[in-house]
Amino acid sequence: MKHSHATKLLLFAALGFAACSAFATSVMPRQYSTPALYGDLVLFSQFTGSKLYAIDRATKRDVWVWSCGCRSVRTTPTVAGDVAFIWAGGCKDSRACAINCRTGVSIWETPAEGYTWEEARLVEDVVIFPVTCETSEINAFDRATGRKLWVKKDADLLLVHGKDLLVSKDSDSKLVVLDPLTGAEQFSCPFSTAEYAEPQADCNDAGIAVAGCEGSVLALDIPNRKELWRVETGKKRLIPALDGDSLFLVTGRSSGNNYGSQSLELWNLANGSRESKVEFQELCASYTKPVLFDGMVIVPTPGQIFAVERETGKEIWQVSIGGSYGTCRTPDSIYVGTTGPRVVQIDAKTGKTLWSYDVDRPQDVEQGGPGCEGSESGLARFFGGRGIVLVLPGSVLVVVLVIVAMFWWKRR
Repeated sequence: MKHSHATKLLLFAALGFAACSAFATSVMPRQYSTPALYGDLVLFSQFTGSKLYAIDRATKRDVWVWSCGCRSVRTTPTVAGDVAFIWAGGCKDSRACAINCRTGVSIWETPAEGYTWEEARLVEDVVIFPVTCETSEINAFDRATGRKLWVKKDADLLLVHGKDLLVSKDSDSKLVVLDPLTGAEQFSCPFSTAEYAEPQADCNDAGIAVAGCEGSVLALDIPNRKELWRVETGKKRLIPALDGDSLFLVTGRSSGNNYGSQSLELWNLANGSRESKVEFQELCASYTKPVLFDGMVIVPTPGQIFAVERETGKEIWQVSIGGSYGTCRTPDSIYVGTTGPRVVQIDAKTGKTLWSYDVDRPQDVEQGGPGCEGSESGLARFFGGRGIVLVLPGSVLVVVLVIVAMFWWKRR
């Protein structure tokens, strides 16, 4: 049988596309979301997967697995009472979801657009979802029914204090306080002129909020609706964490410091002056704010998690854990979702692993070295249910497909 030149070219193009897709999929790090806790259950999703898992902490067995079909579940579950709130989906076909934590059954699913890695926040009977990708908007839903209440365009939710939402708006050019029931603006002030500001914020019980982005750090008195102080930081992006009157800041990733050194700074919350700074040259910039414990600060970075003394900045412990983008705090430990994929509980005082959950075999996971993100070792896995049927390097798949194509060509 003769094949035209065009047919052969199309066949090779299809095989080449399949080979490249297989290789790209094989080297893509799989990452778990920051877990949430519900009683003895650990709830988490996989950034590139479509399921929400509930794992019994003692037995490490599935209690239930909730699926949203082909939609990706990227958000950290927000647990309130017996309900977990998550956002599932891609650019267009998305859903805001409420799931029964006891049974894993959907309570409601409301169609929406855009996708996000940000967790939901709750204000009384309102569920707030910041949708940061594609649409860059804030969606508000009725907590009981899932009915959409309002949408705020070109806005990014930073934090919730009492009945106030602190939001960056209009491409992060201003900070705004919103009413959670209506989405109405109640206060605003200028914020950032950076193209990719990527703001993050924290707030103490008194309502004093500090927002950091590329170029500036700003403090607000939310209850009294006024700006307290502002410090320009150039290309640097600082991520704040507050504990009472203590303000700690770590170096965040930005256009001026994507993989650069890490630092921990202590500022005066009253006036924004820096009181101390400790540099960590071997550690890279962070995605998320530090976690504060009595006498110590824990800083998650994409390569390591490290703990230092609050007063001196002296290192207490450091662990290599692969890519980590957020933490779930307990009174004496933190849970981390990381590449592998794994979920790990770390003792806050010692840095020792108290508990871990591995979907794949541990030997298939590479730990991130200093300043590096953990990734998988280029292995493409073929699954049957939850188990691995076959594991091959992605490069081997490419070679096999090319050999098959050449053999077919020669025979024809």
